[in-house]
Order: sequence, then C-alpha cells, then structure tokens
Amino acid sequence: MTALHKMGLSNGKGWWSAFKGFVHTSALDLAESESTAASLSSYETLLIPGLLQVPRYSEVILSGDEKKMAFRRSRQQAIDEDGAVPFHAVIHEAALHTRFGGSAAMREQLDYLVEVSELPHITIQILPFRCTDYVAMAHPS
Repeated sequence: MTALHKMGLSNGKGWWSAFKGFVHTSALDLAESESTAASLSSYETLLIPGLLQVPRYSEVILSGDEKKMAFRRSRQQAIDEDGAVPFHAVIHEAALHTRFGGSAAMREQLDYLVEVSELPHITIQILPFRCTDYVAMAHPS
C-alpha cells in the first residue's frame, strides 16, 4: 500500500488533534502531512524554520502562547533523531540577523542550527544577501 493510499484511508486524527481550536487549521494540516512524509523541506526568508526553532526563539515568534509552543515542539519530533526524516532547509541570511528574543536567544538559536546541521538527515543551506541570481520558481515567467 502506498503512502498516498494510506493517507487517503486515514481518519485524520493524530497527536495534532489535541490542538484543534488552539492553532490554525492549516497548521494542523501541515502537522498531519509531516507525520507521514518521507522527507521535509522548508524555505524561510525572515524566520528560522519552525522545525528548527529553539524554545526561546519560538516563545517570541508565538507571543508566548503555551499551546502554540507545545504544538511547535510536537511538530519538531518529525525530524528528531528517532524519526530521522530527511529535512532540507534553505534559510535566507536575513533570518540569521534578526534578534527575536534578544542577542542571547539568537545566539542559542544559531548554536542549535550549527548543532543540528551536523546530523546526517538534516541539510541547512543559507541564501546569502550577496546572491544576485534569480531562479524562477515552478511557474512560467
């Protein structure tokens, strides 16, 4: 049975169901998709990807909302070492220069990015400010 077939047979309930009414339905859909994905990818321009955020950083981004922060931590299990789902993140350099939560929180966040980038199933690429080439997206120009 293919993963797509299994998804079609699923009742849509999982750990994310406990957060219904506390987080946006699109976030619940994302968590459901992530739970069965063979690999994950992310492109962020102004924020560190949610799957890679440390608690102090998430707290600022999510305005201290305990339920949303718990949801974020639960989502992060998709890429922990036990799950080992391949994750490829492209982060614009601008996201690395923000100071959400202050300098100490950002230092913790950057240290964590370096740490997880050494895991075999996680790839982190930085899109630098100096990049001058435009790569067309998946739509005709």
